[in-house]
Amino acid sequence: MNEDVWALGDIARTVLTSGPLICAPVYSERPNGMNWEIVVRKLSFGSVTVCRGSCIALIDTGTPGIWGPTNEIARIHQVSEFSFFRFLREIFYPFQLMGAVYKDGDYYIDCDLALQLPVFSILIGTEVLFLLHDNYIMKERNDKGQIVCFSAFDSTDQDRWILGTSFLTEYYSIYDFSKPQICFSSSAYTN
Repeated sequence: MNEDVWALGDIARTVLTSGPLICAPVYSERPNGMNWEIVVRKLSFGSVTVCRGSCIALIDTGTPGIWGPTNEIARIHQVSEFSFFRFLREIFYPFQLMGAVYKDGDYYIDCDLALQLPVFSILIGTEVLFLLHDNYIMKERNDKGQIVCFSAFDSTDQDRWILGTSFLTEYYSIYDFSKPQICFSSSAYTN
């Protein structure tokens, strides 16, 4: 059961699990303002690393999914119009990447295959946060009443990542103005 919980000036400890509190200092290039951006050491989709080193990630409650540089998002979706190359990829890298089909502004995937997709992992400091397919595959009914699945990963022309609601619904986030830093913990309301 997912529930929204707001606690101003304090931490809502009833929504935290007994896991670690993972904190990262805020990184901002703006001298007169603060964005809730942090440095992420690594982002991976299964065994495919899409960002390594000092990756900047904006933590944004207004972004509906996970956005990243166009080339890296394309690697996650691995859109290929050549069935022979797709066939080879599936032999050598089964279920490593989505094999999504781009249509009408979204990357669609077979809902049955979504269950077999790998974990998306985010390395912050020395701790890894994980997102399962339920977090980054969205489901809705199309105009024919059929359930369709599409990716929450989307591309941006920026050189940074945006971790939006697909990430934030899985983890309790603490925005600490005094340090400044952002902390994350597994939420008691997620699976």
